[in-house]
Amino acid sequence: GAASGGGALTAIDTLHALADVGVLRGVSLEDAQAAVTAAITKADDASADEIFFEPFAATAISLAAGRSDSSYRPPEAVQLPPNERRMLRASFEAFGGRGRGMQGAAWESTVRACGLIGAKVSEATAAIIFAKCKDGAGSGTAAPVGVMSFQGFLQAAAHVATEYGVKFDVVRQRIVKCTPPVPPGAVRGGGR
Repeated sequence: GAASGGGALTAIDTLHALADVGVLRGVSLEDAQAAVTAAITKADDASADEIFFEPFAATAISLAAGRSDSSYRPPEAVQLPPNERRMLRASFEAFGGRGRGMQGAAWESTVRACGLIGAKVSEATAAIIFAKCKDGAGSGTAAPVGVMSFQGFLQAAAHVATEYGVKFDVVRQRIVKCTPPVPPGAVRGGGR
């Protein structure tokens, strides 16, 4: 086995790197999850739970080649009336999307708090959705793990709706309904 560090990626780093270089676009969530699992399995030392360049590159090439054969269609762009958009934006901020955006842990907390982790969306699926929708996904460069903007949050919610086979509005209503209260004295909209 190879030593830890020195070019090795964790499973989550691999997922984000695949998203950053654009190979997760047009790939179903199941195929993305299977590819990361396969890359871990091919790693020199599977017990280290790290992926080195060769298995990562093989995974990226395989995903890129399979995209044209895939019947997967990403969710359509989300169009919301201004009032619904404001309510969902308030939910995004209340769940941790203030400032630079929402981090992966806050996205996972959001889907868990809203009861959206279940038969169709696992924690791993939620992580893949975050990687596909975060800022910089598809930019062609490996960016830091990063954050998800409000636009990315809308797209992520659309992915959840697609996974459950329901309209976006069903997921939107669930998120708004489950929004934690804003503590007294807190300012919505990220502050000053």
